[in-house]
Amino acid sequence: MWREAAKLMIPCRQGTLLATTSAASFVAYPGFPMYASKAGGNGLVWALAFELGRYGTRANALAPTHGMSINFALRPGAPVVGKSYEEMSDWDPSARAVPLRLDRPPAFRDNANVALFLVSDDSACMSGQTIGSTDGGTFARVSIVLPADREGGDAEPVSVRPADLRTMVAEHHEQALRTTVQSGDWSSD
Repeated sequence: MWREAAKLMIPCRQGTLLATTSAASFVAYPGFPMYASKAGGNGLVWALAFELGRYGTRANALAPTHGMSINFALRPGAPVVGKSYEEMSDWDPSARAVPLRLDRPPAFRDNANVALFLVSDDSACMSGQTIGSTDGGTFARVSIVLPADREGGDAEPVSVRPADLRTMVAEHHEQALRTTVQSGDWSSD
């Protein structure tokens, strides 16, 4: 599809190609190994930005983390719900690991606004970029559970000294190994 679109854009010496990849193109999502292929979409964006840039054609992508359709979790052929999976449940920002605390859940429109920006003149000098949209700061934090996470979402971040952090991580790994050995469940999730 992009090949055909590029054929029309090149003679005009302008145009924007936009892809939707996934946050899974940056990090692994347990239970969704097939989404690792989305990283290839990011690579295609880089390559096309280089190849088509001389013709004034841009290539960018958005990689949503949240605000995606609940239909991804439903069986194929299920009726389209029209809401994000976060909108389908009670929204309690303090019960989420997402650092950004908003009074509403991420929605389709949040991703659509990023897409509109990437194809608009406001991003005229951007090409070869993949924006992690609707991440709410997810990629800004480390993936280990910190004391502030245990105390609730409104708690101020607690300073953790490196020695304490090493101890906490070691204890977590030991507990996870004990649980795995006891249950006999060696699956990755």
